[in-house]
Amino acid sequence: MKLLKNLSFLVIGAFAFIISYYNKQIEVNLNIFGFVIQCPIWLVIGVFFLLGLIASQIVCLIDDIDYTKKIKEYKKEIKQLKDEVIALRKLTLNKDE
Repeated sequence: MKLLKNLSFLVIGAFAFIISYYNKQIEVNLNIFGFVIQCPIWLVIGVFFLLGLIASQIVCLIDDIDYTKKIKEYKKEIKQLKDEVIALRKLTLNKDE
């Protein structure tokens, strides 16, 4: 699902980037830290698209780290349950004898 979401971002961003690249007449005046920079709109779209893609990947990595922690906890719980089942089997075998 994450891959599909990232691919959709990539396709939409690439489409917007290509359309704005071929329409080079549109330029934007950016006021960054007191400096006025005149740049084409395709550059602005491309930069924000890449920043969004990087942020999306960071969120995916954080989610994956959380999932690995949960998996480790579940493995510990499963091991404890197996030990309890083995102990109960030994008790029932001792009672049967």
